Amino acid sequence: MSKLKDAVADENRIFSILILLCLFILVVLSLIISYRILNIQENIDWIDDQIQQFTEHNIKDNSPSANEVETTYSGKMNLLSAHVSGELKDPRIVIIEFFDFEWPYCAEASKLTDEILVSNPGQVMLVQFDYPLPFHEDSQGAALFANCIYQQDMITYKEIYNYLFQN
Repeated sequence: MSKLKDAVADENRIFSILILLCLFILVVLSLIISYRILNIQENIDWIDDQIQQFTEHNIKDNSPSANEVETTYSGKMNLLSAHVSGELKDPRIVIIEFFDFEWPYCAEASKLTDEILVSNPGQVMLVQFDYPLPFHEDSQGAALFANCIYQQDMITYKEIYNYLFQN
């Protein structure tokens, strides 16, 4: 019976030592992980500071003032490849649109520009440039088609533009 008690006592001691060893390992691991988390947070804070300094520096040093913007733009654009509609003499608003006939967001934007032209008669000039994206299979052909039809005076550019975006 005493051998049995000694065996159980030995097993309890071994079990207690294993539990203490596991607790010690868990404490060490939690300290290591806490240190890494603090280190990562410091790096994130440093990156945030660098971004803040960079944006403040660029805003102060590279951004033109309102007076510079007014005097920098000459008001002249090369409109040879553009399609211009709306108020041509003295527009209050000039919208410059680069579009791709296959891009769904361009189709949505075309509806918006139509609304702006209708809601602000005589105030808005719309300058449109074809900008077919290389990863759209049919956009180059659609732009070519629209310009060919327009140059033959078959229909207005706005009509072919609307037709292609609807279809």
